[in-house]
Order: sequence, then structure tokens, then C-alpha cells
Amino acid sequence: MSNDSKALHCLLSELISAEQWVNPSTSKIRRNAPFVTDPLVFLTGYEIMIFESRSLIGDEELENSVFHDYLGFQFEDVRSLPWLDFDRSLFIAVNENPRDDVGFALDFRTSSTGP
Repeated sequence: MSNDSKALHCLLSELISAEQWVNPSTSKIRRNAPFVTDPLVFLTGYEIMIFESRSLIGDEELENSVFHDYLGFQFEDVRSLPWLDFDRSLFIAVNENPRDDVGFALDFRTSSTGP
């Protein structure tokens, strides 16, 4: 985990502890992300965010071109969207239904303060 990621995680943890981390309503999600049609569960605890954000990429597989995710510490270049760098992101919402493949992640490839 990079120093920027550590700083982000500390700030987010403080927001959660102060009960200032507020989950958006379903209507706000639909208005801002109309392409998300599957139900989501917003994560309210820092520990569950860390758990859900762990990479499922194996050591021998440094990138997954099917799902567009990779382990950034293994590459010199920063990949743009739709690629997700598991080292510099944090899932804040995950699929409600086990077989769905949807979620929201804060992406901190460029800055720890501007996802």
C-alpha cells in the first residue's frame, strides 16, 4: 500500500468513526450512475471495505484483462479507466446479489485526496 493510500485510509477511517460517512440514497445512485442497475450494499465499516477491496489476482497473474484490474506495484505505468489498480483503490459498495459483478470503488491513482 502506498503512502497516499495509507493517508486516504486514515481519513476515511476518521470519517467513519465520526459518523460522517453517509451512504447515498438509491435515488442519488440512480441519478449519478444510471448504468448501475443491480442492487448494491454500501459498506459502512472500514474493516469490511478493506476486506472487499482485496485483490483476487494471484501472484502469478499480475493483471486480469477480462476484468481490467491489476496490481499497480508491479507496473511502472499508471493505467487509465476502465482499469482498476487494486493497490490504489478502495471498494465502498459491493453487489447485493452474490452472482452479480458490480461495485463502487474510490480510485486514488492520481491523488490521495482526489479520487
